Amino acid sequence: MVPSRPPQLRSRTRRNLCDVRLESLDRDDPQGAHAELGDLAERLEGEGYDVDVAGLDAPIRARLQKSGGNVVIDVLQVVLDESERHLIDAVIAAVTSWAIHRRFFAGSNQATPQLVVWVDREIVQTVALPTNKFDILVRVTGVDQAALSRRLERINQSLADGDVVVLQLVGTVPDMPTMYSGSATTTSAGREDAVRRLRATFELAGMTLIRRETAPGGDVPFLHFEASDPA
Repeated sequence: MVPSRPPQLRSRTRRNLCDVRLESLDRDDPQGAHAELGDLAERLEGEGYDVDVAGLDAPIRARLQKSGGNVVIDVLQVVLDESERHLIDAVIAAVTSWAIHRRFFAGSNQATPQLVVWVDREIVQTVALPTNKFDILVRVTGVDQAALSRRLERINQSLADGDVVVLQLVGTVPDMPTMYSGSATTTSAGREDAVRRLRATFELAGMTLIRRETAPGGDVPFLHFEASDPA
């Protein structure tokens, strides 16, 4: 697919370092991502940049490409003027510093989150946004062992390379549902995004989140899922 080209920025009085336009391509939670983009805008403005945030109804300027068999979606775009080309590295440093603590802009499914820099309608640089590994404790009830094995295989196949969910049978108690417990290791922008993406993956496998807690003695999320269908 040929990349679509963002419009030229209108001329402004050069009070600040440069004009920056931020565009969100997060499709899982556009409103949440847009609000977080406002936080990035405030940080950049505090460093002396003039910032314009594209609205939720702005045309999505997505570039799709194949990389290692996976679709790559550019989730955050920065647009600069030609006269500001010398500030590319400074803008990238500011954005990636912010991105370490972001919740959104993490790609979808196995997409690679990226920052894309445009100068005068041309892509001049792409940078992978930083991600982290997060551990999440998991409990599953309401499904037999054979069905759980099939669902777990489906879940692990849909996770990014290196991510995994491991569950073991806890034991059976008369008149109580069979219980499995374990953990998930997932790559994401932040802990909340990791929980959101893991929940979506389990739901696609026919399991519903019925309770969320925090593991004692730490801040590790503890998610309890229950089968929502008998398959």
